[in-house]
Amino acid sequence: MDYVVLVKDIVKDLTEDEFDVVSNDNNITITVSENDYGKVIGKGGATINAIRVLVDEAATLHNDSFIKVEVEKKD
Repeated sequence: MDYVVLVKDIVKDLTEDEFDVVSNDNNITITVSENDYGKVIGKGGATINAIRVLVDEAATLHNDSFIKVEVEKKD
């Protein structure tokens, strides 16, 4: 399964500005503008935690190893 595509599909509906999603081994990093950072994190981290749960469940269904999802602001 392509977890980057899954994350991109979720994040595109949350953001207004351009963003990037890259994968390195078992890590996915979402890079968003400062304007969209709070939208992706969500109140108390609820949104990013929900994204992590979805990716983790998809990985479990496909017998893949744990995938870490992080979000950072563009420079």
